[in-house]
Amino acid sequence: MIQSFRVKNILSIRDEQVLNFVATSDDTYEDICLVNKGSVRLQKLNLIYGANASGKSNVLIALSWLLRFIIGKIDKEDGSYMMLAPFLLDDKSREEPTEMGLVFWVGDVKCEYSVSILKDVVQYEKMVHYPLGRAALIYERRWNRETTSSEITIGSTLKVLAKQKYVLEGQVLPYLTVLGAYKKSNIERINLFEDLYAYFSDQFLPILARDSEMVDFANKMVKKFPEVKAFITKILQLADFNISDIVLKEEIKEIPEEIWREIQQIPSLAANMPERTVTEDRLYFEHTTPNHTEELLYNNESVGTNRMYGLAAYLFFLIIDNEIMLADEIESSLHYDLLRYFISLFLMNSDGGQIICSTHSILLLDEPFVRRDSIHICRKSANGNTEVVRASDFGLRKDVSILNAYREGKLGGMPKLGGLVL
Repeated sequence: MIQSFRVKNILSIRDEQVLNFVATSDDTYEDICLVNKGSVRLQKLNLIYGANASGKSNVLIALSWLLRFIIGKIDKEDGSYMMLAPFLLDDKSREEPTEMGLVFWVGDVKCEYSVSILKDVVQYEKMVHYPLGRAALIYERRWNRETTSSEITIGSTLKVLAKQKYVLEGQVLPYLTVLGAYKKSNIERINLFEDLYAYFSDQFLPILARDSEMVDFANKMVKKFPEVKAFITKILQLADFNISDIVLKEEIKEIPEEIWREIQQIPSLAANMPERTVTEDRLYFEHTTPNHTEELLYNNESVGTNRMYGLAAYLFFLIIDNEIMLADEIESSLHYDLLRYFISLFLMNSDGGQIICSTHSILLLDEPFVRRDSIHICRKSANGNTEVVRASDFGLRKDVSILNAYREGKLGGMPKLGGLVL
C-alpha cells in the first residue's frame, strides 16, 4: 500500500504537495476503511476533488509516472519524458529539478523512495526500508557532474559484490533508475531488488482513464483467467445489467489496402505479417430474458455498461490480490448508485487493496464511509500553482456537513464562475 506521495515542480505543481493516506485518530468505519501497517493505519479509499484545471489529473499523472519510472518502464526515446515538464508559469522553476517521493509498504515492511531529476538526468535517487523498524539503506545514487556518470552506494546488509556494483554503475544511464538498470543488466540476482521490482510490476493496476483501455484490460483478464470471467459476470448481474454471460470470440479481420501497402514498405513489420488478415477478440454480452437469449456486441451496449465491465475486472484484483488502482474521474459514465455500489463492494471485501482517484461526484462527500481524512482537495493559486489540501486539516466539527462546506466554497476546489450576463 502507499502511505504518502510527495511531488514538486512538475506540470501545474510548483511547490511541494503531498497526498497523505495515514488515517487520523477518527474511528469512523475504521473496520472497512483502514488497514493497519506497523504503527500507522492507511486509507483504502482516497478521493481527490477540485475544479476543472485545478491539477487533480496532474497529481495522478505524476504518481503513475513515478511508479513506472522507478523500474525503468519509461524510456527517453518513447516521448514519456514530456510528462516531466516542470512548472512553466515562472522563469525560476523551469531551471530547477523535479522532485518526487513515495512511502510505501511491501508486505509488512515500510519503504521510502526519493528522486530528483533535472533536464532528463537523475541527480539523486535513494531507496531505504525498515525491516526491523529502523531505516536501512538499499541504495543511493548521485550524479557526478565532473565525470558525467552516476555513483551508487549499496546498503551493507545486501552483501552485493564489488563486481555486481561495477556492472550496475555501467548500466545506469543518466535518465535510468537503479532498479531499471538492474533489470537490464546481466548480473547475479539481488533478492531485495527482485522483490522491489516485482512489487512495482505486479501491485499496481493500469491507470484508469480511457474506457477503451479498461475494456481491453478486462478482455485480456477474462481470456486468461476463468475466475475473472465468473467474477465479472456476477458483478454485472448484481448491478442489474441483465447480462447472463460474457463471450469473447476470435474474429478474422482484413487489413485495409492502404495500411497493408504501408506495412509492406517496412521489412520488420512485413516479415511478421505474411497474410493480410489479423485476428482480434470481439466482446459480446449475453442477455437473457424470460422469452429470449441474445448476444450483443459491446459496441451496442451503453458506455456505462462497458465501464462497469472494466471496473469489475479492476475490482477482482483489488479484492483478490490487494492491488492498487489509480483512476481519473472514477465516476465517468456511471449512475451514482453504481459508483456507490462499486466503492462499497471494494471496502467491504478488500483486505488491503487501495483506490486513489479523482472525482467530481460531490454526493460521495455525504456518504458515511467516506472519511474526512480520505479526502484531498486540489485548488489553483493566483499564480497557477496547484495546491493540495486534506479535508481533515480544516478542523471542521463532526456535526458540520463536509458536503455543504465544500459546496459553499469553504474548502476551496470549486470553480469561480462569473456572471450570467454576457
